[in-house]
Amino acid sequence: MADIFVSYKSERRRAAEHLTRILELHGYSVWFDYALLSGREFDREIERELRAARAVIVLWCSLSCESEWVLNEAHLAKDLEKLLPVWIQQVELPLAFRRMDTVDLSNWDGAPRSQALDRVFDQLAQLTGRDATQQRKGLIEYEKTWRRFGAPTLANFALEPVALSAEHLAPNACWTVQVNATRDMQEASALVAKLCAGGYEAYVVLGPVRGETWYRIRVGRFPSPEKAKEMEERLRRVDGLEAAYVTPQQTPESR
Repeated sequence: MADIFVSYKSERRRAAEHLTRILELHGYSVWFDYALLSGREFDREIERELRAARAVIVLWCSLSCESEWVLNEAHLAKDLEKLLPVWIQQVELPLAFRRMDTVDLSNWDGAPRSQALDRVFDQLAQLTGRDATQQRKGLIEYEKTWRRFGAPTLANFALEPVALSAEHLAPNACWTVQVNATRDMQEASALVAKLCAGGYEAYVVLGPVRGETWYRIRVGRFPSPEKAKEMEERLRRVDGLEAAYVTPQQTPESR
């Protein structure tokens, strides 16, 4: 069971991942990665994770305000009295949430060690029953990584491409290229950032292996193994990623 569930529009995944890493470096466990879920039981597993969390952060932006998934999660979190709404863009909220005390991070510069996050941590302490505990060394190292890749704000993180539509894919399935796997989250994040900076659609998929969490770095979502093979060959030839290989991946419907 995670302390915090983060709800966001799928295109904002990189922004959600940045905030998640900061929350983790303040001592909280966080659930945010929808890519871990199977397509068949997607909605049930989402609800199970949300109900189990002590706090639910909803990242409001122009995209999430139009997302049926995010709206459903926000309504449930509100009913369970565990909702912590956050603006990452100044937008008009859906009617049911306009009178709530929403934390405004639209002007936050994105720095991992920032007073702009004080209200977030104050409310998390109330919802989870415990104060944040900074991992100072980890925060310093993560801030160096964030600055090395342009120090983006939440709203300025590159948008994730929308997953391929159903007519291009077999039901809930696609192909991807795995380039590495590691137990080190910072190593995984650094490689993803490097690949994204090079124009690739890179992301991390978490998975348990013998009781340990591994971070699998993958590139792209392709409708066929042949298309994925073309990317594998490019990654090997151009980027020197000799460990790259094609693998199938279950993909839930875009949120």
